[in-house]
Amino acid sequence: MQNETQARQTWESCLYTAEQEADFLTNHLKPALVRAGLGDVKVFVWDHNKEGMLDRARSIMRDSKCAKAVDGIAFHWYSGDHFDALRATRDLVGPDRELIFTEGCDFYSAGDPYWELPHAEHYAREIIGDLEAGANGIIDWNILLDSSGGPNHVGNFCDAPIMYDASEGKLSVRLPFHYIGHFSRFVEPGAHRMLTTQYTSDLECCGFVNPNGSYALIILNRTDRDIGFDLTWESKRLGKHIAPLDAPAHSIQTLYW
Repeated sequence: MQNETQARQTWESCLYTAEQEADFLTNHLKPALVRAGLGDVKVFVWDHNKEGMLDRARSIMRDSKCAKAVDGIAFHWYSGDHFDALRATRDLVGPDRELIFTEGCDFYSAGDPYWELPHAEHYAREIIGDLEAGANGIIDWNILLDSSGGPNHVGNFCDAPIMYDASEGKLSVRLPFHYIGHFSRFVEPGAHRMLTTQYTSDLECCGFVNPNGSYALIILNRTDRDIGFDLTWESKRLGKHIAPLDAPAHSIQTLYW
């Protein structure tokens, strides 16, 4: 309903307490949507950083009338990981409401190639952490910006996976675009997350079963060392050993079968 409901912005925005957001949704927005024949439009609350989403969700869900009008909780990444807050929110709202990452961007680096890898790994860690914690989907805030990190009418410039140099008419496809592709190209709409477990926290991973029965396993190594691992289906003791594999330093890979 409103971007970042608890942030005082330099652009067009409103501040909403949980009570104000609930009142606006149940007594104004939802009735107006229904009257306009748009009752099937999904409405998401919060749309702010993860560390506050559980408190907001708890307040919203406490109001039974408002809870019926809420289709999901939207969230951002700007205050850090907070994956446990996301996981707790999933437990609170149950399986029938969606949790969607709706905004994230990294600071404007003026095309400095040094920042491509850290920004790409930031995206991948966020996507893996969110999906493992129960998120339904990920939306990149700006997939394409100009070479100045805009346009933006308040000077809030940032990087994007694709940057466009208008003076030369050239697109620059940066590393975050390819990291996002490890998810968007292989995890299909309607996929279900499957349980994955790894022997070290230095490897971050998530796996999915697609509607057509195929599997996708994304593995991220943000460390400075190569890490070998064995891919095993089901348990270590009783499961099927598939292959010995390697995750090179600062790499991402998708296994698809």
